[in-house]
Amino acid sequence: MANADNITSHGDIRRFEPVQANALAIAGLVLLAAVNEGDLVVNHRAEPARGDRMRKLLDQLYLLQDQIHGSPRNLPAVLAAVCNASIGRA
Repeated sequence: MANADNITSHGDIRRFEPVQANALAIAGLVLLAAVNEGDLVVNHRAEPARGDRMRKLLDQLYLLQDQIHGSPRNLPAVLAAVCNASIGRA
């Protein structure tokens, strides 16, 4: 799994009990499904820098889904890219 220890905005997954981690995973799958359906889009009124950051995050989320539902051999790198994009480091 990607090392997100240095990304403080995401917290530490190890603090959750298994049932909580499963709930987070389910919520993540629901959100990813919404992304796929186009229900979560970049607000056209967002300032350009924020809009660009969100587009990069959405692009990384598509790549993450490919890893989750397919061959996960690049999962750590893709997950790290999602974390970085979420805080504007991508």
